[in-house]
This record gives sequence, C-alpha cells and structure tokens, in this order.
Amino acid sequence: MTSSRSALQVIVQPQQQSGQCTIQAIHRHAERLRKNGNIVKMLWVPSGAGGFTMASEAKAEARRAARGTCRPKEAMYQARSTRIRLAITQLQQHMTLPEWGRKVFQAN
Repeated sequence: MTSSRSALQVIVQPQQQSGQCTIQAIHRHAERLRKNGNIVKMLWVPSGAGGFTMASEAKAEARRAARGTCRPKEAMYQARSTRIRLAITQLQQHMTLPEWGRKVFQAN
C-alpha cells in the first residue's frame, strides 16, 4: 500500500528513469513471492483516506528511522547516474592544462 500514485504507476509501467534499481528489486521480490504461491497486489490509498491506520504507523517508523535510532541492515545504493555524475565532477576538479598548454593559452 502506498499513498504515492506516481510510485505505483512507475512500478506498473517502468520506463528509463532514475530509481530503476529499486523498481527492478520490487519486481524481483514480487516474482519470488508469486512463484511461492502468493498473490501480490499493489494498492493506492489516497493520503487523506480516513481509517487507514497503517499510514500513521508507517510515518512513525519513518520518523524513528530519521532520528537515527534505527540503522539500515545494509547500505543504500546510489543511483548509477549519481555515481557517474560524482565521478565526472571529481575528474573535472583535478583536470588541469599541462604546463605547455598553459603557456599557449596565456600567449593567446
């Protein structure tokens, strides 16, 4: 269950966008559950829906995790595009003209 309609739409119809690693993991886990005879349903519940008590429980758990009292079991992945962007940025910071290139550039 989620109150994010757009998240469900991305999971149902994945396209080339950020978060593909997470979407693929969701599909793998859902397929594993199906193979074991389980039924997997994804439901959208509007955020203002009354009587949806699990939403408040989920928010409380998220707040507890954000305070630092809860640590993830494993490190979260970084999106590949983010890793590539960071690597390019680091390379650009260290890139300088060679000594002969500086002289030519200054002469012009």
